[in-house]
Amino acid sequence: MKNKIILIFMAFAVVGAGVFLYLKRERTEAAATAAEVYYCPMHPDYTSLKPGECPICHMDLVKKESGGGQKTGETVPAPSGRIKFYRNPMNPEMISRTPAKDEMGMDYIPVYGDGDEKTKKGIEISGETRELIGVKTGYAGKKDFILKIRASGKIAYDPALYNAINEHRQNLRTFNSISSDPAFSDERDRMGKIADSSGLRLRQMGLSEEEIAGIEKSDYANLLLSGETVWGYFYFYEEYLPYLKPGGEALVRVQAYPGEMFYGLVKSIDRIISAETRTIKARVEIKNRKEALKPEMYAEAEISLNLGKRLLIPSDSLVKTGDETVIYAVNENGGFEKRSLKTGLSDAGYTEVISGLKEGEKIVISSNFLIDSESKLKGK
Repeated sequence: MKNKIILIFMAFAVVGAGVFLYLKRERTEAAATAAEVYYCPMHPDYTSLKPGECPICHMDLVKKESGGGQKTGETVPAPSGRIKFYRNPMNPEMISRTPAKDEMGMDYIPVYGDGDEKTKKGIEISGETRELIGVKTGYAGKKDFILKIRASGKIAYDPALYNAINEHRQNLRTFNSISSDPAFSDERDRMGKIADSSGLRLRQMGLSEEEIAGIEKSDYANLLLSGETVWGYFYFYEEYLPYLKPGGEALVRVQAYPGEMFYGLVKSIDRIISAETRTIKARVEIKNRKEALKPEMYAEAEISLNLGKRLLIPSDSLVKTGDETVIYAVNENGGFEKRSLKTGLSDAGYTEVISGLKEGEKIVISSNFLIDSESKLKGK
């Protein structure tokens, strides 16, 4: 009898323990269901109770919506909106405008439009993050744009031009000596054509009309030997051609006299651009103090031009993405708005804005590459 009572108590104990363990498991599963669960969009079977990266593809885990997540057989609603582009699941920096596959055969993930409200807000970055990545802002403004054009060249030693000048001078003198004598009418016409031909040659060699007109009063010995003045030949890139004019002042430096500057005046611009170097030759007359400059010396010239008021922004604020140049402006909501710009000349750390930005607009002037990366990740 005593043994039977013991067996009954043991049976009740086993049943009670089983009920306790079952209820505990139900409570644990319910708590797990209520907790936040994160999953990988590319590998939904992998879940975690905390944010992080997928150990398979290293994509950021996404939190499941409340309500116990997706049930078996339940259809996930398709994202709404227009597809903006497709992103490489393994490398979010790589995007495509059309459906594509990566080198592992994985489909690119479509990125949908965020809607008008989010577009108006722009790219939102917390104040703490802005301070951490060093975001600084400034304003687009108009100011005098001083463009400095630099070119390399040499002090001239040009016997070919010297001989061409002397030939033209002699042709002019011969023509003038017989022009008033009727007995030399036929010879006068012939010499006139010869003088025109030698003058055309000088134009092709870069002399201006003013220089050719005064050729009889100048000996141009400085093309061969240094004197009080010398000529310098400097080769400017063709993009600066609109800003090169005869009469412009130039500062000339040579390696032989570091720290010293020689002052010159642009006398003429060649009429032909070099097909090999895409440069154009400018002829500069230089004051030769103490006859320090010698023919064939290497030299550098700098011409400063005041182009007037231009809309300028720091060159560091620009982000070049292929053929497009963009900047990030701060909109009225405090977000960063991506702008495509048409830019002009750049110098001294500033770039001219032709279109895409207005005077007084607030822009990002540092850490813009980090903001650009953030915009790509968010599909902005």
